Amino acid sequence: MEEAQPRQLERGELSFFYRPRRDEMAGGSQHFPGVQRLLIALCPERKRQYRVLAIAGEDTSRFWGFVDLVLDSPQDLRAALSAQTYAIDTELVGYFPAADRIASGRYQFVEQDGETWFDYQLSDLEDGSIIERNGSYAVRVANPDPWVWGLAKAPSMQAELYEEAEVHVTLPATLPTELLAELGNQQTIFMTNPGFLDFPGVELIFIAR
Repeated sequence: MEEAQPRQLERGELSFFYRPRRDEMAGGSQHFPGVQRLLIALCPERKRQYRVLAIAGEDTSRFWGFVDLVLDSPQDLRAALSAQTYAIDTELVGYFPAADRIASGRYQFVEQDGETWFDYQLSDLEDGSIIERNGSYAVRVANPDPWVWGLAKAPSMQAELYEEAEVHVTLPATLPTELLAELGNQQTIFMTNPGFLDFPGVELIFIAR
């Protein structure tokens, strides 16, 4: 039986960013030393939108992340990735360093034989970067309903990555009826609908080809 022809779901530009880690900061990525937040910014073609994915995991063959931000302009993206201060108490102020761009290129989501693939090719890559120049990953969406996981409530993955002042996405994600219907009672499904990426808090699983 011949394989079905791949169907492109979405394509656009992407950039990898990281926010440097400070010794006193909680959380951080175990696989990427010196990195507090590893981020992927996606800008789909024909859509004035920027989606920022927060990434974590033990190795580059399988990792997870979630939609951290959905923004409407490059100005909003620059502001979100800039250095930030926050109040610790009435006298102390904390500081988050600005996120640095370490790579940029193109991406696409492709569906073939019921599976969805996230492929990217980098045209600009910082020397010594931990990011591979080309990547291809199966991408699945996790069901935000704790019941299908046998849990009373959803665990907060953000607590493993960020200190409390950095957490700004409510988990589990609130999804419209049509996307919940696609998930059904399954714990994860292949992401055949890029519309999942429009909702902060949506959790994703990436598995290398």
